[in-house]
Amino acid sequence: MDIFFNELSVKTTTNDDEATEWLENLAQLGKLLKQIIDLLEDDRFSFRRKEDFGQQKITSTQTILEFLISKFGHSDPVFIFLLGIFDSPYISEDDPQKTDYDLTSITLGGHDYELTGIAAAYLKDSLVVSLNNDVQWNTCQLQISVNKLNEQAEIITTNERVKQASQSQHIVNCHLPFLSRLYNWSSYEPKFDPANKQQSVLVLVEIYSLYLGEDFDTVWDGFYHNVAQLNTNQRVSLIVDTAEKISKIHGWKKATGSLEQNNPGRKIYTIPRSNLIVSVDTQHGEFEIHNDKKGNNHLGAISFDGKKFKQKIESRSLTL
Repeated sequence: MDIFFNELSVKTTTNDDEATEWLENLAQLGKLLKQIIDLLEDDRFSFRRKEDFGQQKITSTQTILEFLISKFGHSDPVFIFLLGIFDSPYISEDDPQKTDYDLTSITLGGHDYELTGIAAAYLKDSLVVSLNNDVQWNTCQLQISVNKLNEQAEIITTNERVKQASQSQHIVNCHLPFLSRLYNWSSYEPKFDPANKQQSVLVLVEIYSLYLGEDFDTVWDGFYHNVAQLNTNQRVSLIVDTAEKISKIHGWKKATGSLEQNNPGRKIYTIPRSNLIVSVDTQHGEFEIHNDKKGNNHLGAISFDGKKFKQKIESRSLTL
C-alpha cells in the first residue's frame, strides 16, 4: 500500500518549536504505520510524496530539509526516518496511468487543486498523511469534491471521503480495520484446539492490541485488571466494545437471521469461509468458540489476548 503525503498541509510555522513538533509527529506516525505493515507482512508498503517535499518552506527562513539538518542532525532518528520514507513521488504529470483516472481536479475548502496527495489517496483507496495537526487536518476523514470527465467529456462532481491521519492516534482510532485488509486473508484458516492450547482464530492480536497501547506484553494485563474493577454494566460495555473492534479487524460478520434470533442476549459473529462461530463472554472478556453443528457445539474459550484457553462447556452451546 502507498501512503501519500498531503503537501497542502505544509504551512509556515510561527516558531521552531511548532515545526519540530510537526516533524516529530509525522515521524511517529510513519513509524507506527511501518510497524503495522510489517506485522501484516505486506511488502508493497511505501510513502509517496512530491519530488520537492524537502524544498518546501516550514519556517519563514528554512525549508523542511534545511530544518531537519539544523534541528535534528544526520544521526537523529527523526532525520533518518523522514528522509528514508519520502523517497519517490506519487502520480506525476508523466505517469502512464494518469490519463486512466480521468480526474481533472479536486475541491477542498472551496479551492480547486490538480493531482495532489489527497487525490492520489482517493484514486488508490489509500491513506493521506499530513504534516501539521491543526484544526483543519485533525480528522480521520477529509471531505473532498472530485471533478471527473464523463464519456461526453463533461465535468461531473461527486463528494468523496479520503482517509486521513496527522497523528498516530488517528491510525489507531480510525484506520486499523482498513489497514488490516492488507493481510493475506486467503490463507486465513481459523482453527481452535484448547486441549493443546493452539489457535489461529486471533491472527492479528498484535494489531488490535494497539487499541489499548503499544506495549503488547502489558496492555492486556491492564485491560483485565480494569475489567475486574467495573460494575456489571460498565464491564459488559467495555467487553462488547472491545470484541466489536477485534471482529472488524478480522472481518467477522455479526450474526443475523435464526442464529441471532435463537440466541437472544448473546453477541455472536460468524467467520467467513470457516465452520467456526464466535460468541462473546461478556463476564470474563473472552471469545467462546463453536462449530456450526447442531447440538453440543461449544469447543471452548480463549481470552482476547489469545493467551488463556478454557475447555468446552456444553451448556454454553449455541442453538442453531
